[in-house]
Amino acid sequence: MVFLFIFGEERRLKMRALIAVLCVLNAACIAGAETFFVSGASGSPVYSQPLAAGTQYLIEASGVYDYTYSGAQQDAAFYNFASPAGCYNLLVGGQMVAWQGTTDGIIFAIDTYSPTHIYHYSLVGQGASVPFVIYDTTYSDNSGQLQVSITPVPEPLTLSLLALGGLTLLRKRK
Repeated sequence: MVFLFIFGEERRLKMRALIAVLCVLNAACIAGAETFFVSGASGSPVYSQPLAAGTQYLIEASGVYDYTYSGAQQDAAFYNFASPAGCYNLLVGGQMVAWQGTTDGIIFAIDTYSPTHIYHYSLVGQGASVPFVIYDTTYSDNSGQLQVSITPVPEPLTLSLLALGGLTLLRKRK
């Protein structure tokens, strides 16, 4: 909070209050986040914590695993890093999903191979846990795992109200 020295005492207190509110909201968002691993060597699903009904979540899948004894590799969406995965895909809720990849680390798009092996998918919670499993016909020749992170996405209205409140707090009194 080094930058607070430029404000008067009243503004400094308001700014600290705003920062405290933002920290609490950020902590609430982080509290709903989770990360786990899905094994490529098992057909057993890994279940998320229950996802709040109506809440938007960002699911990020990353990493690679070997899906044959020969060492052929697969990530969440592409096998041999060339073809969209029909088989060997990471299933969400028992369904194949349209994973979004990125070539630049900024813009994510459907059916885009990601050289960093990081893919995104957006999901609205239904008030229940969601199973994640790598689909394959033979698991005995697989090794490795994919990492899955689930993070709640704040509503735009909440972010807008926070910004408006912050501007109000910083407004100069006449």
